[in-house]
Amino acid sequence: EKDVKYSMRHQKYYESFEVEDLELHWNSIIHASMTVLVVAAFFSFLILRIVRKDFMEHERMRKASGGVDVSAAELVADEAGGGAELEFGWKLVRGDVFRPPRYALLLSAMVGVGVQLLTLAGFM
Repeated sequence: EKDVKYSMRHQKYYESFEVEDLELHWNSIIHASMTVLVVAAFFSFLILRIVRKDFMEHERMRKASGGVDVSAAELVADEAGGGAELEFGWKLVRGDVFRPPRYALLLSAMVGVGVQLLTLAGFM
């Protein structure tokens, strides 16, 4: 190893990564692909179930309002003060989702520091 010229010192590392020497790990590729497919199928089934439930609720409310479109029924119910019964599904959490955080500046600083630390840890 001491007989290696200074300009050729990294040659042993380059030789170990020749294209013909690399083996594809088909088992890992297939496993990762199957994992992605299973997770995608699970989430699509979950979303489909939620959307179907919301559509059924929407249809039930339309029939209960005498065939009037739900958007018109919401206007009538809001004027009468009974709009809370027409809200379902994602509409119930819209106040929590779109509410600004209490300490927005502190949150943004902590998220920034966290991203910076994760980025640094990823490059080390």
